[in-house]
Amino acid sequence: MELVTADLISRARAGDGDAFRELAEPHRRELQVHCYRMRGSFQDAEDGSPPAPGSPSEDAMVAKFVRAWESADLDALVALVTDDVFVSMPPMPLEYGGRDVVARFCASLFRSGRRFDLVPTRANGQPAFGAYLRAPGGISHGMGLYVLTLTGDRICAMTRFENSVLPSFGLPRSLPSP
Repeated sequence: MELVTADLISRARAGDGDAFRELAEPHRRELQVHCYRMRGSFQDAEDGSPPAPGSPSEDAMVAKFVRAWESADLDALVALVTDDVFVSMPPMPLEYGGRDVVARFCASLFRSGRRFDLVPTRANGQPAFGAYLRAPGGISHGMGLYVLTLTGDRICAMTRFENSVLPSFGLPRSLPSP
């Protein structure tokens, strides 16, 4: 049985739709229920795709994220993520999974009144932001790059990269006073 499954997996990874269907079909109901929980309707669960880049729904999601992050509105931020949201920070081995854990992580970022400015960009076709910590002197210092993975009208993953990548996205290491 393991050889048959390994062969199916290999064929599915190579793009064989029939092999993928054979692997997924026994789990179809569980997958639909999971997608329904993430998307909120059976029609959207069947679709399962993220909003198109630059579409009005993606723009609306991104605008909500920016407002929540820049104002440190933890409740609004948590409302935007899926129950199983995943945050990672390569190359550091730090990972956070689940809405409650990610909420605690974000709360730690915003502690003591820390506030951030976000500068939009894109990474691999996904919405991304240079994150700049507001300093008392007025200059905001680059803290990293966040890449969002969207599913429907929710954020299902955030990947944070170190600030050394900012110039690769045409972003400065710091922002001057407004």
